[in-house]
Amino acid sequence: MSNLLERAFGGDPAAAGSNLLPFVDPAAPLLSLVYRKATAASDLTFTVEESADLGASSWVAASGQGTVLSEANGVQQIRFTAAPGPTRKFLRVKVTSP
Repeated sequence: MSNLLERAFGGDPAAAGSNLLPFVDPAAPLLSLVYRKATAASDLTFTVEESADLGASSWVAASGQGTVLSEANGVQQIRFTAAPGPTRKFLRVKVTSP
């Protein structure tokens, strides 16, 4: 994992073995992605994107809503629930810095 993502998701780049990657919530009734966000990383932009086919040029900002599930030790756990649609979707979290 890059240092940017490690920092964004609230990990420690000097420590191995952290499970920080976003995951799909199998218990949610609609497609939902759960990810971590370090509150100290206020200079980073988090965008949930969606694609119908995983093509490199087909990713767009996802329609839906994010909900903070918990916050502890400077890290929020957020569930993004995608808006229902007529086609299948794939989700990802894009983190960018200025």
